[in-house]
Parts: sequence; C-alpha cells; structure tokens
Amino acid sequence: MTKAPIRFASALLWPITIWTSFAHLDEHPADDYVERTTPIAALSVAFWLALAGYLVLTLALQQRIALVAQEDALVQLRYSDNRWRPLADVILYFLPAIYALGLWLFTSREAHFPGTARKA
Repeated sequence: MTKAPIRFASALLWPITIWTSFAHLDEHPADDYVERTTPIAALSVAFWLALAGYLVLTLALQQRIALVAQEDALVQLRYSDNRWRPLADVILYFLPAIYALGLWLFTSREAHFPGTARKA
C-alpha cells in the first residue's frame, strides 16, 4: 500500500526522478530502455532550461529604481526593463506543456514497455 504514494510523488517529481533510472541501464534490454527513457530525459533537460530561463528573465534582468519624496507626498519612479517580458511569457506558456508531456510520458512508459519493468 505504501508504493502508491511513492509512485505518485515520483511521478510528480519526474524532472528529478528520471535521472535515477539511468542507474539501471545494465538491468534492461538496451533498445527498450533507451526508447522509453531518453525522450523523458530530453523533456527533463528542456524543463530545467526553460525554468532557469524564465527565472533569469523575470528575476535577474528586472531592474527597478524607486524614489521616495519627503513630507506627506510619495513620489515613486520605477524603471523596468520590459524588453525581455515577451520572451518570458512565451517560456511561461511552454513550461506547463513540457511538464505535462513529461508527466504523461513518465506515467505511461511502463504500460508501453511491460516486459522491462523494474523488479521492486
């Protein structure tokens, strides 16, 4: 009964857990294992690159300057570099799609290759 929550957590964290499956290369036929694991690993690389790119574009390249005036008046001047915002929006559009596709491939790989399931 404890295997179901572990499998669920493993599936949700597929961008991390897929890398542990490469430790079992010698236990499986090479063609089946490469065919079922390599696409998921490629999506994991794409996911991490997209996430890093989004974080860099939204956090590191965002520049702001604020001025506060004295007395009761508050004047605020903001400078924001919005040149990279469209690129960050495109990355944010594809990031959930990459995650969902990887999750689907991760959860359905045992059904497509039933003879190569790992013995627990």
